[in-house]
Amino acid sequence: ARKALMMMFFSNFPFSWIRHSLITLALNIIIVLLAIYVPDIRNVFGIVGSSTSTCLIFVFPGLFYLKMSREDFLSRKKLGAFVLLIFGILV
Repeated sequence: ARKALMMMFFSNFPFSWIRHSLITLALNIIIVLLAIYVPDIRNVFGIVGSSTSTCLIFVFPGLFYLKMSREDFLSRKKLGAFVLLIFGILV
């Protein structure tokens, strides 16, 4: 998770041990707070599972097609992929 966050938000910056340590500390604090305050792990798995399945079925295929296609945006296939993407975000 730390590497993914650093690549997403700080990929253009040089490596910094301070940033590395602060992100690690923040992630550990979030994990400990979740472990303390979430009474049942089924709730967490339910939220993660539902959002992951929606992304895999609706969001990612449309997003990948839009990213990889070289067609005009007003083409029929690209508009369909865009509608699929919007529908997945709404779901």
